[in-house]
Amino acid sequence: MIQFSNSLNINKNIQNVFDFLGRLENFSTWNYAVESISRAHSSEGVVGSRYILKRNQGMQGLEEITVEEFIPLSKLSFVARGNYFSYKMMYELTPKGGDVTLLTNKAELTPLGASNMIFNIMQNKIKSEVKGNLLVLKDTLESNRELFMV
Repeated sequence: MIQFSNSLNINKNIQNVFDFLGRLENFSTWNYAVESISRAHSSEGVVGSRYILKRNQGMQGLEEITVEEFIPLSKLSFVARGNYFSYKMMYELTPKGGDVTLLTNKAELTPLGASNMIFNIMQNKIKSEVKGNLLVLKDTLESNRELFMV
C-alpha cells in the first residue's frame, strides 16, 4: 500500500470549496486524468452513492467509486476500484479565517496483483501528480466565480 498526503490553502470560503468538491462530477474540471464521472447509484443521502469514473490517461480505464464519508464543510472520502489498483481518497477542510480554507488530501493506493513493484517505483510521481491536480483545483476555485452561481 502507498500512502501520502498533500495540503494547500485555498483563498475561497469553506462553503464554496466543499460545495464544489462534494459534487464528484466536478472532478473532471480539475483532474487531468479524469474524463468524466457519472452517478451510477444513489443511496439515501450521499454516503453509499456510487459513481463511474472514466479515465483518459493510463490503463486503469473505468473505476467504480463509492462515497464513504460526506460531512458538510469538513470531510469527503471515497473508495475506488479499477483494473490495476484500488484507492481511498480523503479530503479534509479546515477554515483558516476569512475566506481561506486549508484542504488536506490523504491518499491510500493499493495495487492489485503484480503491479506492487511498479507502484513503489512510481510513488513520488503519483504524489506529485495528485499535488498538481490540487493546484489546478485551487486555481479553478479562486479564479472561476461563475462556478458558485448555481
